[in-house]
Amino acid sequence: MLSRLRSSCQFLSSFAIRYKHFSIAMSSASTPLVDTLLNSHDQLKIANKSEVEAKLKSILDGGHQKLQLIVDFDNTLTRHHKNGVLTDCSWGVMENSPLLPKIYTDQTNALRAKYLPIEQDPDLSIEEKIPYMVEWYTNANKLLQTNGIQRQMFSQFVQTSNVEFRDNTKAMLDGLNKAQVPVLVMSAGLGDILVEVMDAFGVYHRSNTKVVSNFLSYDSNGLVTGLDGTMIHVYNKNENAIHDSEYFKGLQGRDNVILMGDSIGDLQMAEGVANPGAVLKIGFLNNMSTAEKRLPSFLSGFDMVLVDDQTMKVPLDLMAQISGLESIQCSNQN
Repeated sequence: MLSRLRSSCQFLSSFAIRYKHFSIAMSSASTPLVDTLLNSHDQLKIANKSEVEAKLKSILDGGHQKLQLIVDFDNTLTRHHKNGVLTDCSWGVMENSPLLPKIYTDQTNALRAKYLPIEQDPDLSIEEKIPYMVEWYTNANKLLQTNGIQRQMFSQFVQTSNVEFRDNTKAMLDGLNKAQVPVLVMSAGLGDILVEVMDAFGVYHRSNTKVVSNFLSYDSNGLVTGLDGTMIHVYNKNENAIHDSEYFKGLQGRDNVILMGDSIGDLQMAEGVANPGAVLKIGFLNNMSTAEKRLPSFLSGFDMVLVDDQTMKVPLDLMAQISGLESIQCSNQN
């Protein structure tokens, strides 16, 4: 672990030197920033090197005061798997809990088995997928109501879950909070669980973080009665959802965006950004059983694709070079 930490820090130093020289005199390579990243990260794939080079340079030149992050939660901020074992998403924190009856787990697993392949099918258009996503979420919410789920149970669900953030996620979010770079977390998952997870791991910094997700409504006894507000699924979440908020007002002048997601649907999360500048889209391609089939669509949509990388090392390496984010440091913690 220590050797890996030294290696990461050495990369950061090398990256900074390369960028400094590039700003003074053009390197012999046309894409020095991209080449440095590709040479240092085996899991990283980039289809259009020159376009990504231009975006990287714009973001680095703009500094932290022109930057905002828009990130998905499940399988993006959090891991997809660890040591060969799948880790829980926000819905899975509850659905896989031993505190709930087996019939509930069986019913939710049946829904996932039916609808997840549709969500991930690269041969279906987004328009074709949306009705199935609405159907999935509607049925999942009905199960919450019929199984007597209570608000007070959520912290216990998190305690019995194997949910975990990607390596160095905490270092990244702590550094962004220190510099007060806005972070918009957009999730089609279960917002009540998402907040419990972020609080449990000490990464929900309310001063710079806004969460948009499916939050629940409750009766006077704390029982779930349904969704509080509009249903959010993977294909309708974007920054338009926060245009009437104080958070959105604070984004003025922050036209550079780093977007991170694990689904083609996440590509539209930056829709609604006012006067967007450089929008760098980083995709995490997690499921190796379908990765080969999905890789072409990921490379077509995302600027950078990380294949089975369960860390935040590439985003961390980038952000540590942005003026004002020097506090983001290499860490051996999550």
